[in-house]
Amino acid sequence: MNNEFKLYFYRHKPLFIFACFIILGCWLQYVILSGGNIDAVKEALSVNSAGLIYQNFAIDTIAFLSMVYFIYCAASSIISDKKNGVFIYSFVKNIPPAKIIANKLGAAYGFVVISNLFLILFASIVALFIYGGEAEMILNAFLLLITKSYTAIFYVTLAILFALVVNNYVFVLSVLFIIEMAKIGIYSLLNKFSFAKFIILNHIDISYFFNLPSTGVDRGFSLPFTLFIYIVYIVIIQILALYTFSKKRGRLI
Repeated sequence: MNNEFKLYFYRHKPLFIFACFIILGCWLQYVILSGGNIDAVKEALSVNSAGLIYQNFAIDTIAFLSMVYFIYCAASSIISDKKNGVFIYSFVKNIPPAKIIANKLGAAYGFVVISNLFLILFASIVALFIYGGEAEMILNAFLLLITKSYTAIFYVTLAILFALVVNNYVFVLSVLFIIEMAKIGIYSLLNKFSFAKFIILNHIDISYFFNLPSTGVDRGFSLPFTLFIYIVYIVIIQILALYTFSKKRGRLI
């Protein structure tokens, strides 16, 4: 898995991309919140710390940009390996499919967490520089790391499965936008039905559990139930990825 993880940095040179995300996200939120707008947000959210508000809003913007990048990188771990003949090597070496998929998933998860740590750290430093700091920003940064990584891990797991199925970047990248639109439709149209609570789209954002200044919609579920549904779906997607890879391995090489 270590080699697979290193490939994310070798192939994609993410530090430059992340620097661009931080600059864009922080600048955009500074423009939006300047001119007294941040005081209106403080009043609306009943939050006294301008730094805390800016930290959340800037990271929300950065997290959206990085989500697309995470999906691309996860899909690339499959599509690039097929293109470059890596799967031929693994087939000749008789490496078990389960080990290959476990390495792909583990590296993708590690990349998400490490990247989010980097992004949140530097966005928080910018918030401290512009608005000053509060002790609660440390805890807030930790909660943001958990919530953003939680959502991103679901998407990269799905991206790896879809890359195995369709081998197409455009389709895989469209997953984020399709799911985000579907979340709104499902919540508004199906929320009244009891089976809606078992739909994963209601459980891929846990920010509302932590009372963050910038948070998602509270869908009325408990945290243990949401985590249970999330884990069940993640495991199912992982199993489907392994099954798909095992069945298509000959065609992938």
